[in-house]
Amino acid sequence: MGLSDGERDRGAMNGVHGLVETARKLMEEVEKDGPTWGLGWEQDNVIFRIVKIANKLWPAAVGGDGNSAYWITGSDTNDIHPDGNSPWHAAMHDHLPQWYTSGHEEVLTGKREPGSLLERLNENSPFNAIDYLGVRDLLKHFDPKAVMIVEMYWRVESLMYYIARYRDDKLHDRWRSVAHIAAEITGECYGIFRSTDAFARCAIAGKIFEKHMYLGRYPYGEEKEWDEVTAWLSSNNIHHYMARVAQDPERHPGGGMGVLELSKILAQLEEAKSFRKGHPKSRPDYDDRYEYPTSSYQAARVVAAVTMSGRRFSDKHMIVKLTESMSPSVLRFGDSIRVAFEGCVAAKKEYDKQAGPSDHDDDPTGLCLGKIDGLPPLAVVNKHKKPSKKKDKKNGKK
Repeated sequence: MGLSDGERDRGAMNGVHGLVETARKLMEEVEKDGPTWGLGWEQDNVIFRIVKIANKLWPAAVGGDGNSAYWITGSDTNDIHPDGNSPWHAAMHDHLPQWYTSGHEEVLTGKREPGSLLERLNENSPFNAIDYLGVRDLLKHFDPKAVMIVEMYWRVESLMYYIARYRDDKLHDRWRSVAHIAAEITGECYGIFRSTDAFARCAIAGKIFEKHMYLGRYPYGEEKEWDEVTAWLSSNNIHHYMARVAQDPERHPGGGMGVLELSKILAQLEEAKSFRKGHPKSRPDYDDRYEYPTSSYQAARVVAAVTMSGRRFSDKHMIVKLTESMSPSVLRFGDSIRVAFEGCVAAKKEYDKQAGPSDHDDDPTGLCLGKIDGLPPLAVVNKHKKPSKKKDKKNGKK
């Protein structure tokens, strides 16, 4: 699908505006708190360079342009049609009713609803856990400045899409100086991405959450498309616990995880990924468009979720709810689940030794001892060993 020059101009101006505004917010964040955590002081000069470069964008975008018909038609603001290529027209486009671009006949005949683009974008949409666990949102738990660096990179990508949609045409030549400035911003972002592993950690974690935890389709369907692990994750808001995996592991023991740890979890999930034909008898309403994950894959996802939740998944009621949500076929792998839970409890104990228990945290001491309903003790569970069918001669029982 092609883009008109008007659409490309509007997209480029929106991109310039977004870059400049994000740079301002980035500078405000540095001046407000200072790089006291996350990225650290060493990135100070890089951030200053990014802001300085971004401030060149508007002069390069419109500094040499003018309204050649001003002496006849007056200001651009006299025109409300959104097809022009000035900043005024680009700003008006998102606010004007749809019939300015789609034709008023479609509105009058009921084929299109009246209303502006912004009104449609602001309509209520269902909560999406994958969005909460994407790279941008995960970085919030590391450093808000890192979030803005990623936003700068994304906005340059969007800007270049509009500018370079068709290479070597007149519009591309007209925006060439802006493209060069945007390339400088990309280079500075690249330097920051290489200097800290936080971006890699969040990228790996985001892939785990999207591809494996929610099977890449939450929340696009209804609950009938959820397997029991997705239902457990959603009903218990486990995304809140897993999101903290982006924290710096050195500053937050038992919270954040390193690149190697996350890479190992991703590899284990890739290895365990498998689906069965059809769906369990207990789920007659399951959407037949999707294959149902096998019990071993579901158990691997549970272990990964518990492990990535760290010390925050250390209370008894959490593991009890988990076991109540899983079918016996998944709980056959209870030894792995229990090991992961014990790791969370140990991390919580270690954290409390260093930071002191908070007023609202439960003491997890002894939670892993003995039998928790629905989850057999480690010594009993063995997924490779089937129960014996031999008769007990003494009691005459099987």
